[in-house]
Amino acid sequence: MARRTLTPTELTFARVSFERIELRYLNPKQQRLVRSLRSYFEWDSRLSDKQLSTLRALKRTSDKAKRRDAIARGALSQDVSARTTAKLNTVYNPVSR
Repeated sequence: MARRTLTPTELTFARVSFERIELRYLNPKQQRLVRSLRSYFEWDSRLSDKQLSTLRALKRTSDKAKRRDAIARGALSQDVSARTTAKLNTVYNPVSR
């Protein structure tokens, strides 16, 4: 497991992941993994390919749990049509004053 210098894209991904992964959505083992990866990354901004793929999986797990929680609270609609319309309105419809 040779840690290597990350590409600019991987570096950005790692930084964003560590900012946005919410530990409360992960089990204790996954939380320890995130903390360990974060400490390695903070030390010299290097990760191995395996560590990077693990970080991706942990971020995906956290994101899915956040989404499930938002849907359960009613913050997100499960209706695909409503979500699409809302996204299009954000981009293409002017803000009314």
